[in-house]
Amino acid sequence: MPHIDLKISAEVPEEIRKELALAFEKDIVEIANRSPDEISIAIEAIPKGEWQPIYDKEIVPKMAELYKKPGYKL
Repeated sequence: MPHIDLKISAEVPEEIRKELALAFEKDIVEIANRSPDEISIAIEAIPKGEWQPIYDKEIVPKMAELYKKPGYKL
C-alpha cells in the first residue's frame, strides 16, 4: 500500500501537481508492480517563506535515510 506524501513549493501550479501525482502513480504501478487502487498520494503546497521548518524538522534529521538528498542547505 504505497503512500507518497510530497511537500512542494506553493509556487508550483496545481496543474503540475496533478501531473506529478499521475507520474508517481504510473511509475509505482510499473516499477513496484502495484495496483492503482493501492496507491495514495498527498501533495502539500508550502509557501516559500515557510520551508525552513520543513527543512529543519523533516529533512536534516533524516538525511541518512533520504534516497535523494537535497543539493542545497538552509
